[in-house]
Amino acid sequence: MNLLLRSVCLVVVVTFLTAAAAAQPNTGRFAESFDNGGVTSVINYYIPEDYDSTKTYPLFFAWHGAGMAGSAMRDVMYVTIAQRIKAIVVAPDANNLQTNEQLNALIGVSYNRVHQLYSVDTTKRIITGFSWGGQLSFQVGLQNPLLFNGIIGFAPAIGTGQMTQTMWDNIGRIRMATILGDQDFNYTPVDQLMKEIPNRGGALLYIVKPGVEHVDNTYFNSQEFRDDYARCYDYVLGITTTAQTPASLAHDIRIAPNPARDFVRISVDATTGETVLVELRDIRGAVVSRAEAVASGSVNATIPTTALPPGLYMARITAGSAEYLRKVLVVR
Repeated sequence: MNLLLRSVCLVVVVTFLTAAAAAQPNTGRFAESFDNGGVTSVINYYIPEDYDSTKTYPLFFAWHGAGMAGSAMRDVMYVTIAQRIKAIVVAPDANNLQTNEQLNALIGVSYNRVHQLYSVDTTKRIITGFSWGGQLSFQVGLQNPLLFNGIIGFAPAIGTGQMTQTMWDNIGRIRMATILGDQDFNYTPVDQLMKEIPNRGGALLYIVKPGVEHVDNTYFNSQEFRDDYARCYDYVLGITTTAQTPASLAHDIRIAPNPARDFVRISVDATTGETVLVELRDIRGAVVSRAEAVASGSVNATIPTTALPPGLYMARITAGSAEYLRKVLVVR
């Protein structure tokens, strides 16, 4: 993605038509295209199958990472949260664009189009994205806080260098949330920005995931990510107001040695009476070891690894209603 968006102020002329005024709006997953300055731009949608024009629906304005298709981003959001809360997803594809003018046109057309055709809940409009799309979400959301109710970035590729004065001026006008792995190659600049946002008066839920990389299919395809994203959604809409990790999701987990040769010990500090399940899975998802106990404090599972082939394994740890994924490397 070669575009460097320094400023975007949307000129949005929205005619808030009800879907009843439109002729048979599409539902399900589909795409539309338009001529964007000589480039064909594609807008990908998910509309609940049982869409009812007499009701209003949350909107996710979702942006893909560099090189990732807009259709893939729509599908990520569909699986992650849209199904759960019956939301509309609009995911424009910016991969073919060459100029910021084309990008701004794509943003404006996408935003207008969904409001014209569908009944959007104007109190639940989220701009969200992964990587470059996370950067774009912060930029567009902070420069247009009246058009969105919240910003959610996961692995957002943004630091203080992408912040404009207008964005800092609007920092207290829209709630934000970020999910970031501590192994992300962008971790340092993103972490610095996320720590600065509250200092400037911004409302931010900041979730740091141990062992998660920038592109981490295990985490981003897990139930843990879906639950983390749902927390972000609740936070940016003010459904929950705390930016701290709930106690039920704050289990202290220790894995050592890692890398492991002969054994790995997984320790979980859990509430007395909680059931703790520890599974070690290979890269195909097959369970190679399993331990379960009812906590009376710390639960310790020692897993022999001498018979396991060297390579990457995933520890799936369930404690009460919380689920965690951690990487374990077996070496020789």
